[in-house]
Amino acid sequence: MRFERIVYHQNGGKMIAHVLHNGINESEIVDLFHGDKQLVEIWKGFLIHNHWMTQPDGKWIVTAKGEEWIGKYSL
Repeated sequence: MRFERIVYHQNGGKMIAHVLHNGINESEIVDLFHGDKQLVEIWKGFLIHNHWMTQPDGKWIVTAKGEEWIGKYSL
């Protein structure tokens, strides 16, 4: 999956939630953000802090609250 243009607002967070949930390697996500690891880490922290994603057994899961947030805005 390659995005031609990365948007650095809500779409960035939704994209990270989507690809983490689908098992994409975190280093590949950094590549999608043109090598900006710090931005990816900030978004991951944001998603966890707001209870939109969790990682109970090492696998990323979008919570019900996260699904609601993603559903409000089309990716």
